[in-house]
Amino acid sequence: MRFFPSFIATLLSLVIFSACSKQESNNCTQSIDLLEAKVSKTASDFIQPIDTILLAQNSVCQLKSLSRIIYRNNRYYVLDMSGDAIYSFDQVGHFIAKYGEKGNGHGEYCSIEDFTVSPLDGHVIILSRGSEALEYDQLGKFIRKRALSKVALWNITATSWGYLCTTNHATYKVDNEAHLFYCFDKDMQLLSKHVPVLPYQVSAFSFSSERIKCIGQEVYYLDLYGSALYKIDGPQSVTKLYDFRLGNPLPQECLTDFMSFIHNQTKYDWIMDWSVSNNLLLLAYICNGNYTLATIQPTDDQPQVHHYKLDGEIPQKMYNAENDILLTAFSEEKDTHTEYGIVRVKAQKPTD
Repeated sequence: MRFFPSFIATLLSLVIFSACSKQESNNCTQSIDLLEAKVSKTASDFIQPIDTILLAQNSVCQLKSLSRIIYRNNRYYVLDMSGDAIYSFDQVGHFIAKYGEKGNGHGEYCSIEDFTVSPLDGHVIILSRGSEALEYDQLGKFIRKRALSKVALWNITATSWGYLCTTNHATYKVDNEAHLFYCFDKDMQLLSKHVPVLPYQVSAFSFSSERIKCIGQEVYYLDLYGSALYKIDGPQSVTKLYDFRLGNPLPQECLTDFMSFIHNQTKYDWIMDWSVSNNLLLLAYICNGNYTLATIQPTDDQPQVHHYKLDGEIPQKMYNAENDILLTAFSEEKDTHTEYGIVRVKAQKPTD
């Protein structure tokens, strides 16, 4: 059976910046110019395929889409946004469990904004509308529900110390304040909050598949609208690693008015997506109306940055799995049944 990746990854690589550990520290922030590229490449120049995993379906698991993938504890966890469901599979694609149901009953969620998997016990936590978190064990048994915050939280990731949630600047203020990062302990009690949100509420569409990425024990966040990359070492340690400088960034009206963004997106420069693999960081962005890819490799001094104009479309989804990248795939079927799979790849530097 032949599979087609539904996106080819933009990638980027990160290293450990142990020297920057102070809360909300900017002392180690480096600035990177996202320039117009003159050298053209295709997306396939940046990746090396490793394996394809077919996801088995049954009466419980009928996939309609692959909207998000997490690889943790030797399992693949997938969000089917079209089907409002989360499933898990083993390393060869055998179905394991389904987590929760959409509804208003006990253990049911009203929506799935994001989800995460605990690295400690393998529990699945669903972030639902109203900043509610629902927790399930490895086999899908409901455990508890917690109201996390009065601000609107859109992304969540589980860490060794608890949970990190983000507002992505798309929230309202509570008591005249709101922040980009909210840190919770393992019992989902608020520990700290960091980085005030922008002075206006963002409503522009995001192409990024993952705002938060866990690379081993490291946690990183791409601020698309603040054009920055953060590293979160713990509830009291948030460091801005990079400031990305765009030549002609989106004006405020394009960030606060969705239709303004749609009508003017080709007129301005803006960041689309990112990923991490093989000690290489790749950042996808629009520059002068062109799909562009920056490869960023940290060094002891300034990071090495190269810019490439991308022939063809930039991938819209990419997920990290340890040091690999996960791409969604689907089979070309003539009947109504579609097979879905996961393609593992590694990032590579393009040849000249």
